[in-house]
Amino acid sequence: MKIDRLETPALIVEREIFYKNMEAMAKLLEGRNIKLRPHFKSNKSAFIAHEQIKYGAKGITCAKLSEAVDLCDSGVEDILIANQITDSRKISRLAQLALDCHITVCVDDLENVRALAKAAEETGSVIHCFVEYDIGMDRCGVMEIHQVVGLAKAIKAEKSLTFDGIQAYAGHISHVVGKDERLDMTESNSKKLHVLLDRLKEEGIPARELSGGSTGTSVIKAEEDLYTELQAGSYIFMDATYRDLNLPFENSLFLLQQLSASVMG
Repeated sequence: MKIDRLETPALIVEREIFYKNMEAMAKLLEGRNIKLRPHFKSNKSAFIAHEQIKYGAKGITCAKLSEAVDLCDSGVEDILIANQITDSRKISRLAQLALDCHITVCVDDLENVRALAKAAEETGSVIHCFVEYDIGMDRCGVMEIHQVVGLAKAIKAEKSLTFDGIQAYAGHISHVVGKDERLDMTESNSKKLHVLLDRLKEEGIPARELSGGSTGTSVIKAEEDLYTELQAGSYIFMDATYRDLNLPFENSLFLLQQLSASVMG
């Protein structure tokens, strides 16, 4: 279809820039310890998720169970639900989903850990878990190191669960324009995370993964060599709020709107 035949308003993706952004992300992370696990919320497209995997993503991050189901049904084999699943019916569905893919979910509550373990045991599956550490978002997660340790030990004690590591998402830093301020905030968080990771090692429950980050902090995360997973999603499309952050990505998503005769004068 030719562009002048599209009904407007219409969202248009510049294919060349779209793939250029994926190449730029692959280059940014090349040779680094951190691997890309892009967030599904930025596109809600299984096709795009598979394209991201072709360009080096280890798996996909999503926000809720229904998205994880869609991704699994499309053939994505490694999925992170970057939130807590607490409804009993959804926990049962999550345990079933764990039979079909490598599924990881975040936890921040002991009773939730027990409910996940019970459902997985009854289903015969294994659910992978990240303990969510509140690193400044003030949204989900525990704030104290001893709470993280307690949850990690509880997960490790369950045969049907696996403690894979920590989610520490600092989304509040993503759109901070000043690079120095972004660096200072990131450095402050990194010090806390080093203390946490060292404590987990001392307790004999090392974190294999540290997941978080975003498009806005992607360059910083690549250079600091601390996180093992980058949950960036907007990099494929970009938006106006990232223009001043000096990132290696370009806007690929645009709104096509036909101007009326009166506006055109």
